[in-house]
Amino acid sequence: MAAFPGDPDLAFHLSMLETLVCALSPLKLIVCNGGAVRGISFSQASVLVDFMLHPDRRGRLLTNVYRFTDIFKRGKDLITDYITFGKKSSGVNQQILEALLLFLSKIEGKSTLF
Repeated sequence: MAAFPGDPDLAFHLSMLETLVCALSPLKLIVCNGGAVRGISFSQASVLVDFMLHPDRRGRLLTNVYRFTDIFKRGKDLITDYITFGKKSSGVNQQILEALLLFLSKIEGKSTLF
């Protein structure tokens, strides 16, 4: 994907990160063998996790779910300014913007998830 200001594909992929389709949820680490005294090879590594649940007002157990853009607000602002106004950043913000453009370009290949 050739990302440029006003690119409708870029705006679409950003909009997907603003939905619960691309959400992050905290997990509770139960067991991880990666911290063994001598370490362990990647192919033998394992982890057991569980969702961090809390009861709602009706007593149902739910997990917290956060939109990608709720967590990475600075990045969302940078990419939104780039899409809307063509505004490029400098320094660290430019590095963040470039990383986000690369990340969003990879979403295009994974668009079957949407």
